[in-house]
Amino acid sequence: MQKTFVQNIDMFLLWIFLFFETKALYKSLQALEVISFFDIIFNYAFLILILIVIRLIKKENLFVILLDLLEIRPKKDK
Repeated sequence: MQKTFVQNIDMFLLWIFLFFETKALYKSLQALEVISFFDIIFNYAFLILILIVIRLIKKENLFVILLDLLEIRPKKDK
């Protein structure tokens, strides 16, 4: 169970990012700001693209990459 969760943590982070983006979009709509369809598509596509590019470059799970960036776990010996 724990191994599966760690393997899928990047998808969990994606959903968190999408939630916050949707929340920001809702606040913008409440403030009667002009938002085009392309603004919405660009914002969501940009978030997804960031996660995909990071995953493809590193060829690792995003959670492992974040741990390395935050220096929570020791670096691998090369």
